[in-house]
Amino acid sequence: MIRKAIALAALLTATLSFAQTRGRAVTAPDALGGFPVPGTTVSGLVTGVSGSIISLANGLVSLDVSAAKILGEEGVEGSLTSITPGSIVFAVLKSAESPPNAPLAAMSIAVTRSAQVTLSGPVSSVDSIGATLTLLGRTIHVTADTSFGGNRGSRGLADILPNQIAQVQANAVAGSLVATSVLVFAQSPPPSIYFHGTVKSIGTDSWVITNGRGKDVTVVVNAQTKIIGDPKVGDSVDVLISVDSAGANVALSIMKSSPPSTEMHITGTVSSINGTSWTISPGPPGSMAPVFLVQVNAQTKIVGDPKVGDRVEVVAQLTREGAVAISITKL
Repeated sequence: MIRKAIALAALLTATLSFAQTRGRAVTAPDALGGFPVPGTTVSGLVTGVSGSIISLANGLVSLDVSAAKILGEEGVEGSLTSITPGSIVFAVLKSAESPPNAPLAAMSIAVTRSAQVTLSGPVSSVDSIGATLTLLGRTIHVTADTSFGGNRGSRGLADILPNQIAQVQANAVAGSLVATSVLVFAQSPPPSIYFHGTVKSIGTDSWVITNGRGKDVTVVVNAQTKIIGDPKVGDSVDVLISVDSAGANVALSIMKSSPPSTEMHITGTVSSINGTSWTISPGPPGSMAPVFLVQVNAQTKIVGDPKVGDRVEVVAQLTREGAVAISITKL
């Protein structure tokens, strides 16, 4: 309602400016000999009405609207009967001069009423057929007199979607809440969430990823999801998701990630050799340094024909069964 009052005030000011610039030569001065001065305005909540005298601030400020042009809701020309206690008014005065404590003579006045209640929050549901929307558990009716707006370009009930943030001003009418205005606000995009995990299953429109805590996370995949590296079930992946208005995890990207390196390098002396394992001591012969047992297999590359007592460099892969030598090179 304050928004409407401001709009009406702007309309009054523009009308006044146009009249002053176009008709200054033929417009008679007011009773005090002056013309309206830009900025000589009064606005506030009406606390009383007596004839054509409007009281604000419990009578400490009063307006004489007997000769004023009155604009009601939506800029429609109104009458004195539209001004009642509880109304919000914006008046352009005839003059900046006034006798002490006398009613201020208004040249034009815009009138609107403050809504009985203002509700703000996410819209739960919209019923275009029944002309209602639900907000904060309350069903709110809209009529042809309900104004719509906001930074999402809403022009009517059909433009409002569940989970959008709205501010509704409403009055109680015959036991129901009837909206006088509905403002819809743009929401900030939800933050993206990153996690690392292992692909458990791949479906047509969703994947299940087991995260680092062992919890299965279902992510929605769609035409906008970027799949990078052709990940398969069992592969490690880095996942970027956003949570939509329905609470679903929508995958922005799923990228196959390389497992962390589990290679180890050992430089030492060969302590023993048997068919499937070698013992390597990193210290000099006869020292008390710990020894490493590495397994060898058909894939292990042996370079330089090392023997017991030779210095070697070992590259090994750590597995659940222990260190498996990739190569053993004589130094």
